[in-house]
Amino acid sequence: MYCITYPGGCYGNFVAWTLQWMQGKYPIDYRPFTIHHNSHAWKSPHKKNIELALVDPVQGCMVHPIQAETDTIESAFNKLFTVYEKIIALYPAPSDFVWHLNNKQAKIYQDGWIKQNQEQMDMSSWQGNQKWELREFLSLYLYDQNTAETGYKDVVEYKSNKVFKIQINQIRDNFNAVFTELAEWLDIENVRTNNELTKLHADWIQNEPYLYKDKLIENIVDAIISNRILEMTELTITDESQIQHRLRNAGYEIKCYGLNEWPKTTTQLRELIYKI
Repeated sequence: MYCITYPGGCYGNFVAWTLQWMQGKYPIDYRPFTIHHNSHAWKSPHKKNIELALVDPVQGCMVHPIQAETDTIESAFNKLFTVYEKIIALYPAPSDFVWHLNNKQAKIYQDGWIKQNQEQMDMSSWQGNQKWELREFLSLYLYDQNTAETGYKDVVEYKSNKVFKIQINQIRDNFNAVFTELAEWLDIENVRTNNELTKLHADWIQNEPYLYKDKLIENIVDAIISNRILEMTELTITDESQIQHRLRNAGYEIKCYGLNEWPKTTTQLRELIYKI
């Protein structure tokens, strides 16, 4: 028996469903993400927490391993191994963080992850609710929070032949090989052809608007620092906050007081940055 661990927004539903589909349990052309733009539109074996995954074990169970500050990947895996023989561990690499953060914001809750979790964010010293203030706070908060919630460092360091680790960029960039190897590792029968897997991947790609956000943000930050002009259109509050975060890490701050309207080009934003 196997289970799937994943932070919200890391395709636990899609991976769980795909393994079922590969075994012929769903029609070849059915897609679970065509209605809500996520893969929640099927009867998934999702459990709310580790305890429920243990008391009511099912094949292909899905669970978030870290839900509180005291949770760790090691403790979660050790508990799960008392019931499950194998664990599929999905997680974002640091080069997937903006993609993953956008997924969390847009796909998990109807009104957005940020609004749902704002009470848990320690914003007591932040007055007002203007966009520039929220962006400033998120630029300081989101990256470290995501590192902790995903258990990134612990997942990378965890060594066991009973854990199949998948960075979400592997689903994007190496889909067929990852799922073929995963089916072999689980010892399940894959009745789908390589062409059918390719078609599923293409359909999934079309449904995912944030796949290359990290590269986009990297290019924008490089352009700001080097004074090259790039348009900055249709950026999310997550994107803007991570531009601010990366500029800060590179030694620059933004004159952000009252900056509710984000500049439209990198050269316009460059006029607002200064060396720390």
